[in-house]
Amino acid sequence: MMRNIDGFLGAELKKLASQIGEAITSEISELRVSDFHFLYFNPSSLSLRTSFNQSPLIGMSSLGLNPSASQLLPPVPQQVYRIVCETYDRLLDSSEDFGECIVKDSADWWIVIKKVNDRILIILLPPSANLPTLQDAYMRVSEIIKSRFQGIFLL
Repeated sequence: MMRNIDGFLGAELKKLASQIGEAITSEISELRVSDFHFLYFNPSSLSLRTSFNQSPLIGMSSLGLNPSASQLLPPVPQQVYRIVCETYDRLLDSSEDFGECIVKDSADWWIVIKKVNDRILIILLPPSANLPTLQDAYMRVSEIIKSRFQGIFLL
């Protein structure tokens, strides 16, 4: 009985494995290294999503990709963390359910904090020639929210 099953399914399983391998290879080639750090927290469900829990280098190498040094995000400076904490505290102190703050620090990091019904989204954009103005940073954040946080935050 097992030989009959192998004869019947053996060729089909090989085809299926090839299709899965091709699909994964095409998805990996379409991956783009994230050019931002984020933290999302929903206190109602205690859900937390962040890009800080895994190094881009580790994540890329586990997928079989070898990122160049130019593709890796620079480490977040200490003064950016300080600004995030101070801004976050001020947003929490407000009685408003909705809030948004965009700050650019002296090292050209864009810090974006959004508050919607107690849900918090923090996005850190490293220095970039592509984001010289507030409008450019806002457009980039809008793209990030549409692609990564669709249904969680409305624009």
